[in-house]
Amino acid sequence: MLRHKYIKYVYIFLLVVVLWNYHKEIYSLIGYFIGLSLVYVGILAWGSFDVRLSYFTPINSSAKISENKIAITFDDGPSAVTAEFLNLLRKYQVKATFFCIGTQVVKHPNILKQIHDEGHIIGNHSMNHPNNMGFLNRELVHDELRFGQRAIEEVLNKKTKLYRPPFGVTNPTIGAVLNQLEYVVIGWNIRSLDTVIKDPKRIAKRMYKKLKPGGIILMHDTSEHSLHALEYFLQYLEKTDYTIVPLQELINLKIYET
Repeated sequence: MLRHKYIKYVYIFLLVVVLWNYHKEIYSLIGYFIGLSLVYVGILAWGSFDVRLSYFTPINSSAKISENKIAITFDDGPSAVTAEFLNLLRKYQVKATFFCIGTQVVKHPNILKQIHDEGHIIGNHSMNHPNNMGFLNRELVHDELRFGQRAIEEVLNKKTKLYRPPFGVTNPTIGAVLNQLEYVVIGWNIRSLDTVIKDPKRIAKRMYKKLKPGGIILMHDTSEHSLHALEYFLQYLEKTDYTIVPLQELINLKIYET
């Protein structure tokens, strides 16, 4: 599996080799330097946007199990429609994980409490979910995580150990802060694309086509079409031997610090 620190050392080593062998051939030196740098930057970009790689920090994107068990997660809430998601999950007796944005927690503290009281897991999804999260400096990244955590703590009096990066983006700065704060980072390997696809049946079909043992599904509890997609998906699962289990059952995790 790719790791940033190893790739960085390989890149530096290859640059030294190229410099040693081609320091008298300026055009060859420039060509090799550009080629190596493009490959290095390409790997950096790939590692930044693909949570399954765990490139900058360990990320739990699935479980290595043979049983037909999966977990379902929701991002970006709590929202005005989250209560409807909870009703649906209760109807089908499913426990999920909700990665909550701090500003949404401030707007809907009672819904956050309801999520927790009904036995679902709460995770931190930053304070503001900034579009430029991957470009923030270390202090601002730290603040995003700390203030998001504080918003949850003020409602639940619990500190969650779980974090999901906005957009799934990581980099050396984000990785360093996550390691410092000792978060358990949760990714996914089944993406619903419910923020892009608006047809509930298409969303549900996309998810069940990608079903695999130990899968972690990413949805969003922020829209009516996602709500309907969830119901279609749960109805489909009833005809299969797959079971949705709480995240801590899928992956051996410590969820909260009191």
